[in-house]
Amino acid sequence: MLILEISGHHARKKLTRSICEWFYTKFLSEHNITLEVNFRGLRREGVWGWCVSDDDKIIPESFLIEIHNRMEVDDYVKVLMHELVHVWQHARGDLIYKGQIALWKNIDYSDVDYENQPWEKMALKLEDELYTAYLYDDSYFNCERIRMIMED
Repeated sequence: MLILEISGHHARKKLTRSICEWFYTKFLSEHNITLEVNFRGLRREGVWGWCVSDDDKIIPESFLIEIHNRMEVDDYVKVLMHELVHVWQHARGDLIYKGQIALWKNIDYSDVDYENQPWEKMALKLEDELYTAYLYDDSYFNCERIRMIMED
């Protein structure tokens, strides 16, 4: 089950709901997920978006995605897809944060630079694929290829 809340300034609520429900149906349907998507200015933080867990479980079920509220629609969809990949990574238990320790498939990557973190590489690789799959709702071809990439 997906529980979804969308908030913030310049929120694209219908589009956000559509994307999150599509992603959940295709990739997260076996998980119970609570997701809040909040739109706000993130320019000072120097990011377009981020995803954090809202609960203290090792494999979390509750997430907050914050997205910069001043982006072109195409960029927005790609950033949201990128952050939803992180939700998927956490929900599967592939990406686990324990305090300052970042584990990817039980290997400590805490001291690895952002651009070399395997979960970021995967999310970056998938954002365009997911964008295309969502746009054309090509549920078999693109989603099967995406699942194969996710399993790497």
